[in-house]
Amino acid sequence: MATGKSTKSARPGKPYPDFPLTPHPSGKWCKRIRGRLYYFGSWDDWTSALEEYQRVRDYLQAGKTPPPDEGEITVQVLCNQFLEIKDNLVRSGDITTRTFSEYQGTCTMLVDVLGKRMMATHVGPSDFIRIRTRLAKRLGPTRLANEINRVRSVFKFGYEHQFLEKPAVFGQGFKRPSQRTLRVHRQKVGERLYTPKQIQTLMEAATMPMRAMILLGLNAGLGNSDCGQLEFDNVDFQTGWLSYPRPKTGIDRKAKLWPETIAAIKAALTKRGKPKLEEFRNRIFVTKRGLSWFKNSPDNPISKEFRKLADDTKVYRRGLTFYTLRHTFATIAGDTGDQVAVNHVMGHVDDTMAAVYRERISDARLERVADHVHAWLFGKETTP
Repeated sequence: MATGKSTKSARPGKPYPDFPLTPHPSGKWCKRIRGRLYYFGSWDDWTSALEEYQRVRDYLQAGKTPPPDEGEITVQVLCNQFLEIKDNLVRSGDITTRTFSEYQGTCTMLVDVLGKRMMATHVGPSDFIRIRTRLAKRLGPTRLANEINRVRSVFKFGYEHQFLEKPAVFGQGFKRPSQRTLRVHRQKVGERLYTPKQIQTLMEAATMPMRAMILLGLNAGLGNSDCGQLEFDNVDFQTGWLSYPRPKTGIDRKAKLWPETIAAIKAALTKRGKPKLEEFRNRIFVTKRGLSWFKNSPDNPISKEFRKLADDTKVYRRGLTFYTLRHTFATIAGDTGDQVAVNHVMGHVDDTMAAVYRERISDARLERVADHVHAWLFGKETTP
């Protein structure tokens, strides 16, 4: 067998003219694929090297990680296969890039904790306890529950797609936090709700377009992604109606915009940058540099700008974010007693039988919801 001390002059010739591999000074047959050099076996066994090349060639040419030769799949390969499927769902519009980013973070964590060479079939209850312990050190109960769900999804995918011969055994130690734990945590964090005084303080200090976004959050229950993707076609500036299918769910929604909201949007348009990309041309909110305010990841520009504003105005506390405006709208609007209208404004999925038969919701009901929240925020009798 050739060794790593072999010299260039000792290299063998190809066993036949069309042999796809090249002898390397290390004593192995190699092939450059997608700009990277891969090794497949020793000089003295070119048939085995060729078989290994043929086994993994299609994976490498497609930029994928080939499965292990022994017929078992590693944690890293399982994660790669899982993310490939999720990436296809992003491309088809079935899940968002934000959701994919969360799955990607989960897979990175799994490989880090378990090791990329560990066989996925060997992962058992003690390993899942290690994973949960690692996560619990840095995550609160709610985020821990979501991460546990994603880990379970990875291994469930492995079984359903026949990468694993049997379902993973998670054991009793890999459960989501209990409902009691989640309730206690929410009590410690406090209500995710703004007061009228806090919102007025934020709006007084906010510059455009943040002031317009704050009003949209409270007036129509729009979240970060909603504001970042809002287009001119969604707003009728003459009648004051917003018609905007929710990007996250595709559910239709409609809201009556306040005069203050319309005025703020128009003021924001005077500060709007020139869109750099054609896809941003119809967006209402574009940064001064011509980029989108929408970024479907934890590093969201609207979240970052709002956090700066909340810090500067001393309004910030843990649990209060831009998205809390949506929580506030839902809470205050719910006091109207017309939850059907509130859900329609928010774009919530309604799986009830009543929703199947309901063909429309009157504009009067939607206006009543908007008027109630408006009075709460701007009326004389506001909560201090």
